[in-house]
Amino acid sequence: RVLLSHVPDFKNRGITRTNMIEMEKVKVQVDNLLESPAKKALFIAFGIIGAILYIWVFVLAYKILRSVRRGDVFVSRLSRYMHRIGWILLGVYFYMTIGSYCWYLYLKSTIHVAQYNIVYHNEASIFLMILGFFLLIVSQIILLGKDLKDEQELTI
Repeated sequence: RVLLSHVPDFKNRGITRTNMIEMEKVKVQVDNLLESPAKKALFIAFGIIGAILYIWVFVLAYKILRSVRRGDVFVSRLSRYMHRIGWILLGVYFYMTIGSYCWYLYLKSTIHVAQYNIVYHNEASIFLMILGFFLLIVSQIILLGKDLKDEQELTI
């Protein structure tokens, strides 16, 4: 690995805050990567929205576990919870993909290193997308099971 030391900031010479960006073969240290308050606020807002979505998933998962523990397996409420979690996970996947691409565009426009290109790498886990689709399918299966259970109760 090659370490390129930070480039002096000609506007603000006394600032010591730096951000580290690690690439495949090069480690670049850049002063004030998020220098403006608007960029910092956007970055913080992006993280807060992601945290809220993950907390929502954990709350819904807790509701699913509580419902299953009570013995309510083939009910529409359980299917709704799984359906919501599936859509939230798909949303988080696309949210992270868009965020990763925006970060790539920002880095590409900000950092210029001779003989090196900044390459896009999607930070979103494909596992989120697969799990989201899986939960959407399971929620539909639970609805079918609920319908079969209701028909069976009517038959007897």
